[in-house]
This record gives sequence, structure tokens and C-alpha cells, in this order.
Amino acid sequence: MKTLQLKVTLTCWEKETVWRIIEIPENKTLHQLHSSIQKAFGWYNDHLYSFFMSNSRMDRKGEYTSPIDFEELGEDALVATGVKLKDLNLQLKKKFLYLYDFGDNLDHDIEVIGFGETDSLHKYPQLIGAFGASPEQYAIRRADMEEEESEDDYFDDCALCQGLKEMDLKYETVDTRTGKIIKQKKHEHSPKSAEEKN
Repeated sequence: MKTLQLKVTLTCWEKETVWRIIEIPENKTLHQLHSSIQKAFGWYNDHLYSFFMSNSRMDRKGEYTSPIDFEELGEDALVATGVKLKDLNLQLKKKFLYLYDFGDNLDHDIEVIGFGETDSLHKYPQLIGAFGASPEQYAIRRADMEEEESEDDYFDDCALCQGLKEMDLKYETVDTRTGKIIKQKKHEHSPKSAEEKN
């Protein structure tokens, strides 16, 4: 049986290049390819995903998504369990996208780099190439959050919990919701008592 050799590159991890090459029989579905990618990168398989066959996230007509409730997807939705690789007419050098976890956006580029034939001595899908250490799944999001926090190091904990931004060392602050400047003599924060709340 014919196999596809797919190079899957993690594009959302800037610290180092990470890719895997998966050989998978053409009679497997996109959902089975998703499972193979999960194992190859060590992801937890606990989020939704989509394949974008036109290589563009904006093209919903070429999107094959997770097998979830059809009422949420709509009648015209294409589901990854419903299509086999051989039905997609994947040619050499064809590129498409795989997006895993719609919150943290783990983007992967996929390219068809070759074809082969199944061998009775091997189990498929199989990993036939790899480069770079795959990060822990949530390390990518933590790295993004740490970068955001480093840009906001002029905030202090007390000001953050009140929705206030520190303006100078005299604790002159601005309420980010109203834009009004608030001058505080003391930099203190304590929970309101039940009487104050009422």
C-alpha cells in the first residue's frame, strides 16, 4: 500500500527548530494523522484541532476539523474523521497547516516530502525522522506569558488587582477603566468588610 512521508514542523516555538517526519498509509484519515502528530511531538491530545488544506487559516472551505458536535460546526463542516489521505490528492511538495489547541495556537506546517510502500516488517504510522527537542505542551504558552509580563513589570500586584496602573513613585495612578487620575497617599490594599460592601 502507498504511504505518504510528511514533514511536520512546529512553527510557534522560536527557541529552536523542531520537526518530525511521519510515514503514514494513504488509507488513514486526517484524524489518524492528528493522532500520529500528537504522539510524535508528545502533546496531550486534550484540545480541538483543524487541518487547513489550502495552507491558510482564513480559508474555511478547506478546513477539516475535530469530530465534535455537528450542530456546533454547521451542516457544511468538513470533519477530519470523514476523509482519507488518498482522497485529498496530495502531491509532492504540497503544504498545509495543522492547528492544535485553539487557545494557545500550536501551529504546525506540513509538507509532503515523499512517498513509499508499506512494509510488513513495520507498523504504521511510523516516525522516520526527527530534529529538535519537542517542548512541553504548555511551555509555549508560559513562554509567551513571561514575555508579556516582562513588558509590564512597572505594574505592582496591588495596582493590578484594583485595575490601576502605577504612574510614578508617588503612587499617582490612573484608573484604566475611566481614565481618571487617582492620587493615593498610602499604597495599601485590603479587602472590604461586609459593611463597606453593603
